[in-house]
Amino acid sequence: RMVIHIIQVIAVLSRNAENRALLGIQGAVKQLMECFTTHYESPLFAEVCCAALWNVAMSDQRNQRQLKSDNAVELLINTMEYHMDNVNVLANACGAIAQLDLQSESDMEAG
Repeated sequence: RMVIHIIQVIAVLSRNAENRALLGIQGAVKQLMECFTTHYESPLFAEVCCAALWNVAMSDQRNQRQLKSDNAVELLINTMEYHMDNVNVLANACGAIAQLDLQSESDMEAG
């Protein structure tokens, strides 16, 4: 239960661009992915983690690269399949995937 509260704090803090960058630098994004990988089957945990991933990925290339290297998109898709009946999980997972996909498009246009 305490872990969910910590993830919720990360989700709130990551709404701010400076905080997003600091969370990535301090390793919170990697820790978030490790927790999510272990507990994605829990509906509440999945909802909170997907929201946090969406926020940390928003307009932060460092965090987006970290999430991609940790196979976040695959985990998000697996989570969506596991929680097909939970609209909050689906919405947050789609938002996170969209953020990561937007960065992929930017990378392709720049390259």
